Amino acid sequence: MVSPIEQLLGSFFVGTILSVFLEGVVASLGLSYFLDQYRTDRLAHRLLVYTMLAVDLFHTATSSATVYHFCVSEWGVPTAHIYCPWTFWIEVVTTGFATTLCQTFYSYRIYVVGGRRPLIPSAIMFLSLLQLGFSVAGSVGIKVGLNQEFARFHERTYGVMVWLLSAAFADILITGSLVYYLTTGTSGLHRRNAMLATRIIRNTIETNGLTLSFAILDAILFITMQNSLWHVIPNLCLVKLYTMSALVSLNSRTRLSKTPMSGLESHCRVVLRPPAPSATKARPQGFSHRRTESLASVSFELHIRGSPQDDELMENPPPSASSNGSLSTLVTYYPHSDTIPLTCVPSRRHAVPPAWE
Repeated sequence: MVSPIEQLLGSFFVGTILSVFLEGVVASLGLSYFLDQYRTDRLAHRLLVYTMLAVDLFHTATSSATVYHFCVSEWGVPTAHIYCPWTFWIEVVTTGFATTLCQTFYSYRIYVVGGRRPLIPSAIMFLSLLQLGFSVAGSVGIKVGLNQEFARFHERTYGVMVWLLSAAFADILITGSLVYYLTTGTSGLHRRNAMLATRIIRNTIETNGLTLSFAILDAILFITMQNSLWHVIPNLCLVKLYTMSALVSLNSRTRLSKTPMSGLESHCRVVLRPPAPSATKARPQGFSHRRTESLASVSFELHIRGSPQDDELMENPPPSASSNGSLSTLVTYYPHSDTIPLTCVPSRRHAVPPAWE
């Protein structure tokens, strides 16, 4: 039979080791972002990364201080395992804040990809703010209501369930809506574009599925094993997983743009040129992917520097693509030329922004 001391120290020790290990992964992802994305990324993304990395580092410090408290400062004190230190109850609100940051980032992406329809992003933000509110209430409850006693944690079972399950349901909405919009928005496009969308979908499922699984596991362990603290292990990993999810999504833009598609070499360059003056109808120069529906068409040229096998690929061009009115592309192929003119006609439904920004 596991002793109370072993349950206490074992759960915090294993959870902190996993948390510090994931901290190394977060640091690597953060370094990749600052090397590849930081200079050209928008200000909102920079502030998001700064904030999430600061919260993640603070979480690592508090979880490590909790283990130091039990193993060094209070070692040998008979009542040390009865009360939790402040570094533990502050971890609850830290997890809730990191979760809200990540889910806010994804809700805005869903808002853009879904044609700026507010219903699903609003539902995600409601669940995210709900879990944040219960995480704050949980921290205050542990400090004031429960007098920081581990043995009374089961008195807050309802609040913990709402906190963790709200975050899990928000992750389900994020994953399902992104998969839906990316699938329906590219279902009729050329195979190369469909492959890019498939990679984005797979990346979304992998990152959000991991946070979803740990949140549900944390709730199950807390409900079914109320006399132990093993739920602390997945709980100490949640901040790291949400930070990793946001960083992986931001860094994947460069990886996806550099990944060669089937049938083409990776040495491709797209040169955007404004349409003829007659097509613009004296509108101001310059374009923005947020307002592409106001343009009748956008003409550009695709310059390909590839191998001789590209000519064989162009001899059998695919038909014009159409995806339920979401995007129609007219492609004229010139097998013996390195310049391919294209005309894209965007519409109002399921417009995926360039470079998945």
